[in-house]
Amino acid sequence: LGGTVDERHPLCLGQADVFASRSLHATLGEADLVLVLGHHLEFAVDFGSPIRSNAKVVQCYCDPSFIGKGRHSDVAAVTGVTPVVELLNEIAPISSDRQWVKAVTSRWREELKTTYNPQPNSLPLHPAVAVRAVVETMPEGTIFITGHGNVDYWADGLIQVTGPARYIRGGLGGAVGPEIPYAVGARFAKPDSPVVVFVGDGAVGYHGVELDTA
Repeated sequence: LGGTVDERHPLCLGQADVFASRSLHATLGEADLVLVLGHHLEFAVDFGSPIRSNAKVVQCYCDPSFIGKGRHSDVAAVTGVTPVVELLNEIAPISSDRQWVKAVTSRWREELKTTYNPQPNSLPLHPAVAVRAVVETMPEGTIFITGHGNVDYWADGLIQVTGPARYIRGGLGGAVGPEIPYAVGARFAKPDSPVVVFVGDGAVGYHGVELDTA
């Protein structure tokens, strides 16, 4: 949903990437129902393999060729996210397993406290320390952009998306080196918003011309 729900919500489990979140991987293996809204089951969720075999999957995506790709969807619709969310809001509330909900959210907060919170004076410099220092310095409304590889895994846990179009994750494009062009585009789209780019070591060599353009 990319910012439709503020990630500061107490029930948020962070970015939907099982390689960046052990707690999300475990949660998908326990859930009875998984809603995939405006997305498809691609690499970031290991093509749906962490979802337990008897769970129900509801999917909406604008491209019919991606419906059910990677894993069968029990209920699917070729549509945008907004109509589905509006329909869900009309459904009467149902009872939930509050004990399980509390357990999975606690598991994510514990992961944030341990994996994503190394000692700031440790050597060599830990990627999470660098990312956290930048994120905590930037004002509300900053647009963050990451490349593909290990850099986005560390950024995922530490960038809390508070609104739409605040985090552009280059890794989902499946390419190495899109960060700077994405940042230029973001600056044109929202000229009053600060734009921060996290570039991985493998992508640095792609950006000479793009930096000159920027």
